[in-house]
Amino acid sequence: MTGPRSEEAGGAAAGISPGAGLSSARSPMPMMPPDRVVLVGFMGAGKTTVGRELARQLGWRFVDVDDAIVEAAGRSVAQIFATDGESHFRTLENRALQACLAATQTVIAVGGGAVESRHNLELLAASGRTLTVYLSAPLETLCARCEQAAAQPNTPRRPVFEDRAALSERYRRRLPLYQAAAHATIGAEDSPAAVAAQILKFWSTALERSR
Repeated sequence: MTGPRSEEAGGAAAGISPGAGLSSARSPMPMMPPDRVVLVGFMGAGKTTVGRELARQLGWRFVDVDDAIVEAAGRSVAQIFATDGESHFRTLENRALQACLAATQTVIAVGGGAVESRHNLELLAASGRTLTVYLSAPLETLCARCEQAAAQPNTPRRPVFEDRAALSERYRRRLPLYQAAAHATIGAEDSPAAVAAQILKFWSTALERSR
């Protein structure tokens, strides 16, 4: 992971479990093979790396919503936040997510804070034939991954790491939102290839049960 992004932490479960929490925030599991897979989770969960690997295994296109925002705005996520504030960023994010959900055969990685927007949750809930997966890992693991990434040359330090108490609170606040939005919670501590394989396993098992 490189550069500032809009995301911030992940879950704590391992393996595969059904999405939990506010069922009204989650669309029904697609009864037919999904047209798209959406990955949600906290910063460091590996949404981009797993998403690219999953797209490769499926022969699909991969889209990172943050990258789509940056391309459309001509500015980085950090610049948008600093200049226009979070509210404007969430508006741009909602537009980009809507465009991504209109595509088929696409794996979509969504920024970590996207679930805090009711409009984004509504988009996900209304999107038919979309499988939403929450990539979960302990907060300590997520922080370690991000610290490792931040140590790379030319990678800006993320201010969110300066206050671990606030970071932990953000994680706790978002956890039920990730669970509510997702059809499945999948542990993200394995390699990207292994996590992608777990997503495909859940997909296959869920389709078999629906028949």
